[in-house]
Amino acid sequence: MDIANRLDLSMKAAGFKDQTQLARASGVNASTINRILSARIKAVSAEHAAKLAAACKVDVNWLILGHSDPNQTDTYSAMLINSQEREIIQQYRSLSKQGREIIFASLQSRLRDEIR
Repeated sequence: MDIANRLDLSMKAAGFKDQTQLARASGVNASTINRILSARIKAVSAEHAAKLAAACKVDVNWLILGHSDPNQTDTYSAMLINSQEREIIQQYRSLSKQGREIIFASLQSRLRDEIR
């Protein structure tokens, strides 16, 4: 996966519908973003990479190189969930152990009902 693919994935995961939205949020010119996404730019400046990564809420090392600092959270996995799913996870984690067990049991029951 190259930077064009990672930026495209990052944009979508962050909820940007198009390059113009990302340009507004990042401060990087839309034509530059277009050239990155179409792979006409292979080497992205550190300034642009930092701005794009911040706007997409991904690790800049992952965006540029495809790997993150081992001390960072799993950026790729985090991108695969949308903001609503992220909120559900945060709320779930804030529950007591008993609350998490109740939610988990309810979810399992609901999933069994859906399968039937």
